[in-house]
Amino acid sequence: ENRTYKFIPTPYESLTAHLGGGFELGDYVLLQAYSNRGKSWIASHIGVKSWLEGYGVLHYSPELSYDQQAQRNDTLIGHFNNMHLKTGQLKNEDAYREYLQAFNEEDQETPYIIKTMEHLPKGLSIPVIEADLIANPECKMVIIDGFNLMAHSGKGSNRDSMSTTSRQLRQLFARHQVVGIVVHQTPTSAEKENGGDDEDGARIVAPAKIHQYSETIAVIQDACTVLSFDQHDGMGKILIAKTRTPAVNKEITLHCDYNHGYIKEASIIDHI
Repeated sequence: ENRTYKFIPTPYESLTAHLGGGFELGDYVLLQAYSNRGKSWIASHIGVKSWLEGYGVLHYSPELSYDQQAQRNDTLIGHFNNMHLKTGQLKNEDAYREYLQAFNEEDQETPYIIKTMEHLPKGLSIPVIEADLIANPECKMVIIDGFNLMAHSGKGSNRDSMSTTSRQLRQLFARHQVVGIVVHQTPTSAEKENGGDDEDGARIVAPAKIHQYSETIAVIQDACTVLSFDQHDGMGKILIAKTRTPAVNKEITLHCDYNHGYIKEASIIDHI
């Protein structure tokens, strides 16, 4: 393998340590979770952390509008109420305007480029991503929030086409020496299989196992790091399902308040 040994830290201290320094440039990272558990928030948090550390980000968010994704980033950075941002009911408007003044394009050395379906009339494909990387060499992280929403091309079945896309992504990330965060959904059957309630009747937070992938096994095989996420009622867990380090099957527990942009390790919060 042509490794770079250059790392982008994650937003979570324990995860960064378990991964041996964070996400390595050139790596394919799979983030998988059940539907509506906040995987897009985790992906956005990873992107914001990268940007704050001085690494440019190319963020494809096909499920959201540009404004929705930008507002999520504002919530994660400035902790502005996300629901109020969306509905125009923000109470601390002066603070928000002051916050926005720091984002003049002329003053931004580190880009955070958001592209949604309004920017992708022909869909998200490998050629589109490569063209964007060539045009924006400052970007060292690519986030694809919705692998199944990409335009997969091929002569075989849809599963075969997805496998081809996954292999091409692996090559693309390595060729351009960027961290690739690919977000994918695990099936509802896995959630039912792993779920249940504890003795107090609360839903058990249990991230999917590595074999409980959806559609194609290629995403598991191609990724050098697989992170599996689950969340319920403000408590989240990231399972390191695959990694180069000895940290396989380690879990990081998080407190998640998406609406106010707080996603913190439980151990760190408990000691504040």
